[in-house]
Amino acid sequence: MVSAQTATAHNLTATVVRNTVSLAWQAPSSPTQPVTGYQIDVGLTPSGLATSLPLGNTTVFSTEAPDGTFFLRIQALSAAGPTGPSNEVRVDV
Repeated sequence: MVSAQTATAHNLTATVVRNTVSLAWQAPSSPTQPVTGYQIDVGLTPSGLATSLPLGNTTVFSTEAPDGTFFLRIQALSAAGPTGPSNEVRVDV
């Protein structure tokens, strides 16, 4: 059985400098299907979902964000669809 950590993106971290949010995460080490990209899930409450954004096949991402508090998760994408979410991080901009 493949553990959740090795089948999903994990160790998501976020850094905020003024209004720039920079994210980094680790790719699944044992995905059930080849990873074709990632998506970021953005919520306004813990475990909430306001929107999702496809990111391409990268393990880093930076963007400008408005002032506020956001809850972010990453999901790996494959031909089978999205994996489960990574750990969630709170971002205060």
